[in-house]
Order: sequence, then structure tokens, then C-alpha cells
Amino acid sequence: MSSNLLTLLDLAGHSKYQRTTLAGISCNQPIMGILVISATIGLSSIGLDHIQLIRSLNLPMIIVLTKIDQLSHGIEQIKRIHLIYRQLIYQFKQIDNAWSYGVPSSPISQTNTDYSFINDWKLNSAR
Repeated sequence: MSSNLLTLLDLAGHSKYQRTTLAGISCNQPIMGILVISATIGLSSIGLDHIQLIRSLNLPMIIVLTKIDQLSHGIEQIKRIHLIYRQLIYQFKQIDNAWSYGVPSSPISQTNTDYSFINDWKLNSAR
């Protein structure tokens, strides 16, 4: 049995609960931020606030893009993901190698998911 303990905090992503989010962060000592962005909505103003909060605490950040499967497949899906990617680049004003990688995932019940578009998107983004 390990003596290490990992605590994940799921904090509010709505501006109505901003004080709750700040209280949750201030009552703990976070070592990393995980920002979840819906592909159907994109990077919202509260998402931008959370990016600034994570960066102001000098924490490393993981960005998770969810609901990709709810976008129409093909070129429109790639364009939507690329738009969110460009919004993030604009927000950070620079990009490092960590931003150029994507890790596809799917619900356990879903099978035969085609994520070949990620490789195509990475190649086109590099140009």
C-alpha cells in the first residue's frame, strides 16, 4: 500500500460559483490544474479566467477537450478543434511541444473509434 495520497478537486466551471472555486483552491495546495473545455462550446470567458488563475499560481496545466464525439465528423470536426487550439495559442502567446500532442479517449462502451483525424490535424497545424 502506498503512502502517497492524491486529491482531485472538481471545482465549479460557472461564473456564478467563482467564489466557491476560489475557496476550494485557497483551502488546498494544488500542484497542477486540469482545465476541461467542451468542444461543442469552445473556450469560454470562465475558461479564460481559470487559465489566468492557474497561471497566476504558477501551476502546470493539462487541458482536456471533451465532447469531440458530439461534433459532426470530418473536416468540420477538425476545423472546430483547430479553432479551440488557436484560441489557446492566442491566450498563451506562445506554444511549446506539449501543446502539439493529443491523446484520444472514448467512453468505455464505445468501440472502433477512429481518431486518425488527430494525426492529420497535427500535421496541418505544424505547417
